[in-house]
Amino acid sequence: MPATRGRSAARRPSPPAFRALVAERQQRSAAPTKGERTRQRVFLAAIELLNEIGYRDMKVSDVCERAQVTPPVVYLYFENKLALTTEVLHAFLDSFRAGPAEAERAAHRTAYEAIHAANREWITMARQNAGLVRCLLQLADDEPAFARIFADANDAWYRRISAAVLHRFPTARVREEEVRLAAYALGGMIDELVRKRFTARDPHLAALLDDVAPSDEALARFVSVLWYRALYATDPDDVTLPLAGLAQHPEGATSPARAKGRGATRKPARQPARQPARQPAREPARRTGKQR
Repeated sequence: MPATRGRSAARRPSPPAFRALVAERQQRSAAPTKGERTRQRVFLAAIELLNEIGYRDMKVSDVCERAQVTPPVVYLYFENKLALTTEVLHAFLDSFRAGPAEAERAAHRTAYEAIHAANREWITMARQNAGLVRCLLQLADDEPAFARIFADANDAWYRRISAAVLHRFPTARVREEEVRLAAYALGGMIDELVRKRFTARDPHLAALLDDVAPSDEALARFVSVLWYRALYATDPDDVTLPLAGLAQHPEGATSPARAKGRGATRKPARQPARQPARQPAREPARRTGKQR
């Protein structure tokens, strides 16, 4: 018996936010034909089921029951379950990439504000569409063709980030590839947090976040400061900084010998003294006898 049969509408999980976004777009579109309306209904049903039970458990018969159509109607518009799921998840990825673009184009945003806006968008979308995020990972594991689509989408996103960083600082002497690798590493950090929090539901991480970053905004702020520090080697202005207490005790990160005599308060770094011109190294005197 399919996992969705026999459930009353009242017992179903809340539909994902992406479902509401797609339904609104469908309503705003020009008057569709009857066939187009049927296709849209199948598409919305697939969004709901993928969010509720996932790609591996969803069957075409479940889609038919939810959309109130027969199997031949589904196959009229989609070749199979994989084609339907791929189209849903592709649209889901596109909807995220379209969101932060507005933040990137806002000229008044600082570098930190642009980072924060993108991270907040992804964290909130992952929470509101946890089942679809799980499906992204499932399908990428099960289907090499979709894994390539997912990898290409991620790479395009990280290229946008590196381009935006270099656009802000056109005279920076840094390779684009280095900035992109940093974006990959930092993005992987957030993806793992999101996966454990919203799809794997790690209880240890959940308890930690409830204490340190209990809201989407608090988590976005925490990870965005880490992004900013990694990319620009400094802290953003006018932002409450996580781990600020450690920054006040730099001796903790050095050897005891180097830390000896330092105070707990960080002092402004001095300009290095000018070094005399280097003299040619002398050849060491040749030693005789057995060396020990």
